[in-house]
Amino acid sequence: MSDEHDHDGIIEGRSYEPQVRLLMDRTAGMQRGTLISRAQFAEWTGEAVDGHRLNGLIKAFCARHMKERNIEIKSERLRGYRLALPTDQIDSGSQRLTKGLKQIRRGREAVAAVPDAELDAKQRDRKLRMSTALASLEGSLRKQRDVFQEMQAAQAAKLRARALPGPQPGA
Repeated sequence: MSDEHDHDGIIEGRSYEPQVRLLMDRTAGMQRGTLISRAQFAEWTGEAVDGHRLNGLIKAFCARHMKERNIEIKSERLRGYRLALPTDQIDSGSQRLTKGLKQIRRGREAVAAVPDAELDAKQRDRKLRMSTALASLEGSLRKQRDVFQEMQAAQAAKLRARALPGPQPGA
C-alpha cells in the first residue's frame, strides 16, 4: 500500500487546510463569473500545475467555497475554474436532478431484476420496501423536474418576447 492517501483532506501527510484557507482568502473579493486558471491556483499554493495534490486542493477549495459562500465553482475544460453565475448554478442543480433521477431508476431496475425465487421471506419484504421507496422517490423527483422545466420554458418565452421588436403573435 502506498503512503500517499486521500483521507480527510490529507495527501502525502500534509493537510489541505492551510492552502484551502489561503485560496479562500485570495478569492474573497472575486465576483461571480471570474475565471481562475490552474496556473493561478498552482502559483498561489506553490504546487505543481499538473500535480495530483493540486487536483485535491482545488476539489477541497470548491467544496469549501460552496459551503461558506454559496457560490459554486465550475470547471471549464482547458480554461480553468469559474465562479458560477446564478444561472450556471441553477442549471447545475437541474443537471444534478436529472443525474439523480437516472441513478434512482437504475437502482429501482437493479432491485427489480433480483428474482423473488432466490430470496427468503425477509429479503423479499426488504426488496418490496426498497422498490416502493425508489419508485416513490422517482415519481416525486420527476414531478419536481417537470414543474421546474415548465417554469424554465415560461421564463425563456418571456425573455424572448421582451427581446423581439414589433408586434408579438397573439397580442
